[in-house]
Amino acid sequence: MQASAASAGAPLFRSVNRHGRAGAGRLSDRAAIDMLKRVAAAAGIDPDRVAGHSLRSGHATAAAQAGAAEDTIQRQLRHKKADTTRGYIRRATAFDNSSSSALGL
Repeated sequence: MQASAASAGAPLFRSVNRHGRAGAGRLSDRAAIDMLKRVAAAAGIDPDRVAGHSLRSGHATAAAQAGAAEDTIQRQLRHKKADTTRGYIRRATAFDNSSSSALGL
């Protein structure tokens, strides 16, 4: 917030004009998706395979793995039903009960 000179209650993720200057308004969902697709393409990932839901799912999954309560995640994602939130939480179990996990990897 210091670097952006944003005040309390102001949007942290703000629009950016074509000259690279941050605007006062919040970043639109379309701008966030476009940015996600550009970064995916630069990383060699097919941009058609990522969407805004990828960010929501990643947030929900990381929060659940870090021990966040499901109802807290549900409120953050503004879901009305817990089943919807559960659908966003991906179970990353590929390395559960492996010899690598015993090594802290």
